[in-house]
Amino acid sequence: MKDKELERLFNQYADLLCGFAYNYLRSKEEARDIVQEVFVRLLEKENLTLEDEMSVKTLLFYSVRNACINQLAGRRKLQYIIQKNFVE
Repeated sequence: MKDKELERLFNQYADLLCGFAYNYLRSKEEARDIVQEVFVRLLEKENLTLEDEMSVKTLLFYSVRNACINQLAGRRKLQYIIQKNFVE
């Protein structure tokens, strides 16, 4: 995927993706970070070619959703570690 195409996609979808991520994370900063990370990962994939817009949109939303789920799992794990080590 070329830089110009990625920039166009970012401009087109970033706000929607941030809102989508916010629904999971309840943090604007974390949502913004997740969306940026997804686009950076796409930029790093040299062989990525998606022909139709629906495939791109689907990829973006699934990637953001999965990143949010991972972020939430990390939060739970951290809470468990803190609770186990400092509450007892």
